[in-house]
Amino acid sequence: MLARLGFVKRRKRSAPARKAKRKRAGSRVGLQDRLARLAPSHWNFSLGYRRIMPALAAAVAVALGMAVLRIDLIRSRYEIGVNFSTDRRLNDDIALLTARMRELRDPLTLSRRADELGFVPPQQLIDLPLQTAPPAPWATAKRLARLASGRSDQP
Repeated sequence: MLARLGFVKRRKRSAPARKAKRKRAGSRVGLQDRLARLAPSHWNFSLGYRRIMPALAAAVAVALGMAVLRIDLIRSRYEIGVNFSTDRRLNDDIALLTARMRELRDPLTLSRRADELGFVPPQQLIDLPLQTAPPAPWATAKRLARLASGRSDQP
């Protein structure tokens, strides 16, 4: 059986040797002899050490690579959990801030706040005409100054 797995080289036996083996199979000495040959110290590898060492090195490299991937996967799962809790907290903050913004934009709240601060309705309304061409620098300031002073020729 070990020869089939590649641990022991198969030996070709002659017909008289096969008959002798059959004869020994029934005796205790034959059984002890066979068990002694199964001891690992008597095993002969059919593969040389030159073939085994690169295979072992490759197996170690694959095992280390799998360990690195597993560690990376565990680290990624941890980061996903942290990000999930942060995401939930930020969504709660967004909901609170949205509710606060709607409360501050409420017209009734705005009018109460304006009364507290002393705001009054405007006494004079100024209509500004729409311009099609872009205004020159300071043009709007000059126009507003003319309207406020009542003079049309001086700024």
